[in-house]
Amino acid sequence: MSAVSEDSCVKYCAQATEEVLLQVLDGEVKRGELSLVQSPVEILEVAVILGLTGDYEGRILFEFSHVTALKIAVAMNFGEHFEELDSMARATLSELGNLIAGRFVSLHNDSGGELHISPPILMCGIGMRSSDQSAVHRIGVDTNCGEVFVNLSVRPKRARLTAPAHKNGSVAVH
Repeated sequence: MSAVSEDSCVKYCAQATEEVLLQVLDGEVKRGELSLVQSPVEILEVAVILGLTGDYEGRILFEFSHVTALKIAVAMNFGEHFEELDSMARATLSELGNLIAGRFVSLHNDSGGELHISPPILMCGIGMRSSDQSAVHRIGVDTNCGEVFVNLSVRPKRARLTAPAHKNGSVAVH
């Protein structure tokens, strides 16, 4: 059992999102209401997804409209203009996901928990849906670049069944 509650995970995720967006976008950031939505969830045209393991398992997904994603890429690259989500813009959005998820994990772990993140995956498309085995905590954040949505889906880590090892180190498979 984690020393950090699921409600605290949601709070740390929201806090990390606000802190990082405020720092990297250098403008006003206003968090909207938190909602709990059931899967599947329709997501916007650009999504950055990172897996979570440790006390909890699940994922954190950041979603943006195409226009907002381009504006964020411009802001994070000191005004460099992007016509499309080229490799540099995609790398920038993936790094934003890393920064927010890293801050979230630090807040969680500093409170006695243990979480780890996977490398980000960036997806672009229209009509995408995200399906999870647990409810999704959804937070909207207004920024000077547009609205960013954070979707956090976590559940306590399940106990894993392990087969006993033989004296020689091999594991019996039945």
